[in-house]
Amino acid sequence: MKHSIKVVSTLLALGLPISAQALCTAYPNVQYGVSFPSTIEVPRNLPVGGQIASQAFGGPFPSMSFRCGTGMSQVWTGRFYSSTPWSGGEVFHTNVPGVGMRIIQSDNYETPYSVSLRNGSKIWPSNSNYKHHITTLRAEFFKIGPITTGTLDSGNVQDSALDGHRGRIQKRLNNSIRFVQPSGTCNLAAGDVNRTITLPAIKTSQLTGEVGKQSFDLTALCESDIRTVFFRFTGTPSTGNAVLFANTGTAKGVGLSLSHRNVAYIPANGSSGARTREITTSGGRAVLPMNAAYDRTGATVNAGTLVSSITVSITYN
Repeated sequence: MKHSIKVVSTLLALGLPISAQALCTAYPNVQYGVSFPSTIEVPRNLPVGGQIASQAFGGPFPSMSFRCGTGMSQVWTGRFYSSTPWSGGEVFHTNVPGVGMRIIQSDNYETPYSVSLRNGSKIWPSNSNYKHHITTLRAEFFKIGPITTGTLDSGNVQDSALDGHRGRIQKRLNNSIRFVQPSGTCNLAAGDVNRTITLPAIKTSQLTGEVGKQSFDLTALCESDIRTVFFRFTGTPSTGNAVLFANTGTAKGVGLSLSHRNVAYIPANGSSGARTREITTSGGRAVLPMNAAYDRTGATVNAGTLVSSITVSITYN
């Protein structure tokens, strides 16, 4: 009997500290999620500091009241490690180069603010009444530097634990997001879009081969990430000498000779590769030096005009 009394006393003594450790009368346990398109294209002309996308978190947004007898410990795990001060609240650096993220929170006790998305902690005052009521959450993405295509994975961006894991508040991306920087573009310079090359007048007696050579340049204007431009020439081969481009003017026995200046002739009847010239860009420009000239087709030459139409198309990477 005495032994039983000692055991009960020991249990009561051990039980007292447990009851004294009751921290809060209740804890919030809630998960907030936001969804974005699976692919977001960042416009090339969007300036650094510009907003890429914005989306409100879906509800519900429950409200609950509780009291904590001792200081409540809050420890949150954030997805990111660094941030940049920003108008309206700091923006955190994601794993996608050039893309920053923030979450703006509105609740029952503070003005809207940027939620910390890196690790942190806080001890709340003891013997206090609390009300958990987040009213709105909005996820925002910003361009914080040059963009490189990359993927931000789904999952928690902030996971907040209250008094260990008695309570838990999660803010998460419902889906992975692939941020895409569109490829740059090139266009022929305005003066080359519809251009006439005028050859000097010659005598028919001079046309014993390639004569009346006229030099000119074709220029493509490109965005900074374009490294190579391919100029492809297409036209009707001349009768009698299919290497030359056909004349639709009044002269007989003459065609147009076209060449990549001091490099190679561009044959009208050549393969696509033979009719394509590759130029490396420099300073956002790809310049192809060209020559145009008269040449005999092999038939008897009669006086008149030379008119030849050639289409130039460009591709680039």
